[in-house]
Amino acid sequence: MTTLLVVHDTPEPALYGLMAAIVAAQRQFPLLHLAADYDTGRFPDACQHVLRHGGLVTSGLLWLERMTGRSPGAALTPAACAQRAAREDCVVPIGPSQRDDLSVLIPLLEQGGVPYRLWHTVNRRGRLVLEDRSGGAAIEGEWRPDTFGRWHATSPPSSPPHSTRGAGKLRIALIGARQDQAAAYPATLAALGDAADALGITLDVLFVPPKTLSPDDGLLPATVAGILLPGGADMGNVSGQLAVARYALQQGIPTLGLCLGMQTMATAALQQLPALRRANLQEADPDAPVKTFVPLRDPNRYGVHRSGEHDMRLRTGSRLASILATDNRLRYNHRYQLNPDLLEMLPRCGLTVSATDSAGAIADGIELADHPFYLGVQGHPELTSAPAAAHPLIMAWLKQAALSGR
Repeated sequence: MTTLLVVHDTPEPALYGLMAAIVAAQRQFPLLHLAADYDTGRFPDACQHVLRHGGLVTSGLLWLERMTGRSPGAALTPAACAQRAAREDCVVPIGPSQRDDLSVLIPLLEQGGVPYRLWHTVNRRGRLVLEDRSGGAAIEGEWRPDTFGRWHATSPPSSPPHSTRGAGKLRIALIGARQDQAAAYPATLAALGDAADALGITLDVLFVPPKTLSPDDGLLPATVAGILLPGGADMGNVSGQLAVARYALQQGIPTLGLCLGMQTMATAALQQLPALRRANLQEADPDAPVKTFVPLRDPNRYGVHRSGEHDMRLRTGSRLASILATDNRLRYNHRYQLNPDLLEMLPRCGLTVSATDSAGAIADGIELADHPFYLGVQGHPELTSAPAAAHPLIMAWLKQAALSGR
């Protein structure tokens, strides 16, 4: 048995486990990971990758699923990791917060007679390489990211040869800071790249930090053809997301919302009603006179935190149903749901619930009929996108943005 310890001294959660995932994919070894600790003040979404069977791990462990289709599973203690390593070949990523665990793990491996190699990740002008500093040879090659943060063994592939806009680019506004999307939570940007590749669309992604926005008109350049409102744990983004969702309603810009993005889209639509002008998410504004999203109402079913992969019940005839057909499973990570007391208000602002959970108790999808594309889901389709299997919902939104041709 051999244990490959892949060290990567980077503060970016999006890179945690990246090189270990590359090694695991090449060697077909399982990847075992230890608990990682990141500054959530700097990176609120550092630990937001949802496991299939529930629970959250460091967001960079997304790369293992994208490369191998295997779930990283929950974090292990050094003792549990050593026990697994004694039974099978494995790869273990080591980040900057795991030096103490490494000093415990190595003696345990040595005591168990488990051979190990210590490989270090080195950044050479934006390219990552592995070096074996324990006397052997690491895997050869260099890896570098493309414009969507997806890592390739050689130079990133060129732009798709054909585009739905001829030689031009389709400009998409991603309502998030570049650091949050590229350094902390890489899934949304990577899924955008998957969809663009599948459709042969050349994208120009405009990062719009929501905390810098005001509710004034003209929030986005007129060249923006589509808006993506991502999820996230930082409630400081809600005000800016709401302003953009209102703008999308007024301007008819194709808009897709993921988790928090769905919540702000629904709230923006409801705020059009005079009685709900000051309505807001309870998590973002506990003093709001009307709460649009409230804590999960059925703790016996999901607890106070719904996570993992679940089926949606799609409403027949909805746009969401026409897009997804039978592909109705999403990953979930939320503690708040659309306030059931407001369901009767939705038709007054043109909004409909296009999907619920399997019990029909939680709104899992919302859409606006009288709009080119105004659709949000409570789940995270970006987490199940892959290089050769872009998610159909993200593709449908991009197609509509291209057709709208702003």
